Amino acid sequence: IVEQGPAVEVLDGPSHHYTDALVTASSLESLADTDDADAKAVPPDGSAGCHYRFRCSARDDQCDTVTPPQAVVDERLLRCHHPLRLAGRHSPAA
Repeated sequence: IVEQGPAVEVLDGPSHHYTDALVTASSLESLADTDDADAKAVPPDGSAGCHYRFRCSARDDQCDTVTPPQAVVDERLLRCHHPLRLAGRHSPAA
């Protein structure tokens, strides 16, 4: 689990990049059209690094080598080195 909180809050303002990508996906049909290789690029269980790094636009070296700790951000549980929301604010777009 990379983000957990009240459904309305998470869906209206995701803090994790992967949650944001899921929320903005327009339909299941569009997900079926994505490249299979990317979806299959999941690190082995127990490996270091963020498990969603292969599908994240904010990926950097830290994401490849350090598993994000679980943190509380805006009263939500979150695992991300670069959350979209910090202390009630959206992070600037990259």
